Amino acid sequence: GVPGHYMIRGRVHFDTGRLDLALQDLNKSIALGADEASVFILRGAVFARLGRHAEALKDLDIGIDRKPGDAGAHNNCGGVHLALGKFDLAIADFNELLRLRPNDPETLSNRGTAFLEVNRYQVALRDFDAALQKKPNEAQIYAKRAGAHYGLGDLSKAIQDLDQAIRLKPDYAEALSNRRRAHIAQRQYQRALADLDKAIR
Repeated sequence: GVPGHYMIRGRVHFDTGRLDLALQDLNKSIALGADEASVFILRGAVFARLGRHAEALKDLDIGIDRKPGDAGAHNNCGGVHLALGKFDLAIADFNELLRLRPNDPETLSNRGTAFLEVNRYQVALRDFDAALQKKPNEAQIYAKRAGAHYGLGDLSKAIQDLDQAIRLKPDYAEALSNRRRAHIAQRQYQRALADLDKAIR
């Protein structure tokens, strides 16, 4: 029916990055009576991308209530909770997602990020290790794992991971900046300056 057509068009707009048009169509679909989980989960994803976090969580909660096993909804909830700094809630979301999708590297990396934010460096390290088993060429995961090593006081391993992140992505400004900090902590000032020069370029 017509509500379904609006939802399908909203999905196409979402997939092509036209978030305002996606939101218009999904609002119309719901106004015309669409009430299945998928329409709320999709609108929640749109709100999340728009940075409208409270509205995103409201829709995602409705979607999860109607379809508890929807991995995408749990993933989006975790992302919103991370963005809001609600790290314990993000960890709970990613735990549920890993129950639905065991050993998913993106979810392991996201949960590791949440653990990092609450200074649980050892469990963060385990998640990043597991994620890298599945995605060994992901610069961002090496950079995040470096944060766990740094938190545990292992500057050498932090620098090794940042070296690898930069090898994989030479213009990785955040990794260069973090490696500079680690070099300064080791009093390797020339190396710190070299990283600053690269980051400024």
